Amino acid sequence: MPRVTVLLTSYNHGSFIGAAIQSVLEQTFSDWELLIVDDCSQDNSWETIHYWQTKDSRIIAVRNSCRMGPEHAFRVMDEKASGEYVAVFHSDDLWDPIKLEKQVAFLEAHTEIGAVFTGVKIIDETGRPRSKEIQDTYTSCFLTDNRTRHQWLNYFFYHGNALCHPSVLIRRELYRQCGLFLEGLAQGPDFCKWIRLCMSQEIYILSDKLTYYRVLREEGNTSANTRKNQMRSYLELLFIYRPYFEMEMEELAAVFPQAQRYITGQGADAAFAAAKLFLEEGYTESMKLLGLEKLYELLNQDSSRVRLQELYGYGFPQFIEDTRSYNIFHLFLDRVDNKLAFNRTVFYWRGAVFTPENSISVDYVMLEDGSISVEAELPVGTIDALRVDLCQWHSAIVKMISFQCDGDEYCTQLKNGAQWSGGVDVFATLRPQYYLFFETPKEVRKVCIKAYLTQNLQVALERWNAFTPEVDVDANYRCEEMENLPVRQYGCWSGSKEKTHVRGNCWDM
Repeated sequence: MPRVTVLLTSYNHGSFIGAAIQSVLEQTFSDWELLIVDDCSQDNSWETIHYWQTKDSRIIAVRNSCRMGPEHAFRVMDEKASGEYVAVFHSDDLWDPIKLEKQVAFLEAHTEIGAVFTGVKIIDETGRPRSKEIQDTYTSCFLTDNRTRHQWLNYFFYHGNALCHPSVLIRRELYRQCGLFLEGLAQGPDFCKWIRLCMSQEIYILSDKLTYYRVLREEGNTSANTRKNQMRSYLELLFIYRPYFEMEMEELAAVFPQAQRYITGQGADAAFAAAKLFLEEGYTESMKLLGLEKLYELLNQDSSRVRLQELYGYGFPQFIEDTRSYNIFHLFLDRVDNKLAFNRTVFYWRGAVFTPENSISVDYVMLEDGSISVEAELPVGTIDALRVDLCQWHSAIVKMISFQCDGDEYCTQLKNGAQWSGGVDVFATLRPQYYLFFETPKEVRKVCIKAYLTQNLQVALERWNAFTPEVDVDANYRCEEMENLPVRQYGCWSGSKEKTHVRGNCWDM
């Protein structure tokens, strides 16, 4: 019986799948079987797979008669796999020859670890490294810092996924236990698995970059970063984050220290505590909606309704107040004491990395001219850098008016976006960010930011043109035309990009 089952999922990557298969054949660890599941590719993928299957008896190939989705491949694996460990691979990615050898050795030496991942290199169609901007974007996603499982669960909650699926080697039984058959998730089926895995198992990331993750310039697959897929990603969080409600109170408090406030002299209710955390600290509206859904469920169960009243004095009046305190569907710009109801984060770097532990949440203040003001009092003195996450919107557009530290004006570094003329920044991803790196460590006590901020791209173009007429926009521009375009991300110093023209079919930088 082979020690490792390699599951290779295939769909319309005829140009790359031969190289993917070859990178498995070239592994220095040879005790494996390669199970290839082709999801009814319409190109030459199946012909290439069949060719390689005749070359090596360790290759098992299955072709679906119609599109069945990526999770069907895991059903096939469960039926046919015999390996002690499972490695997942995609038809456009590559492995370093020593990947499996190093991972198998690690898991055999560390029986307490459930899965081991590797560092990741980002490559293009030709196998060469992608641009620095793309590299930085994915590096910030596929983190290489190791954490305890509780720390990972905390990170997943506040930041989303940070593990690269094609880099994993996992004990087969654990993979089945953490959700092998997840239907209906296109953007985050692996993310849901990692959450469930960390509910009971420690994981580890090797620092060696042994997985080559291919990012195509014109993605057409299920996980491509289009506007429609981004919208689906946020919807899927409604399903992905549900395992947090399965935690016992002790476990929940280990993941979220602030959950301690829901432990009373009479006891605690972990599901209620989790629901309130989702409602108060969830970074997407879908997470807040999930919190309200759980509270509704608890209030409609006799035993839990009585328990919540006894422990927290929480009942119908409090729930009704919660349901009207969060503008989940963006029906209005909520103004309560002149505050805009969005909670955002300022990170500070002290010789390490940006972490949730070194951050503070702040509120916008809506000013009379329609701009927002953010003021943050830092709890530390000397820092190396700052990062500000202004919002979690898709198609966010920002006109930064001022960025001050202790009254001094600074020029910031833009990430996940591009700058138009007139100081207007356009962000294509979920997490628009501004960075400020000091040449030498600097003592900073107060950060003050003033900016214009909007979300809808079509509305934004009309609004920004009022005070940035130099932005060149075709009259026939339609927002929906951007949905199928490749997403280009740029990192630059504010004011450094040349004029950007937005036309019907392209972004011309």
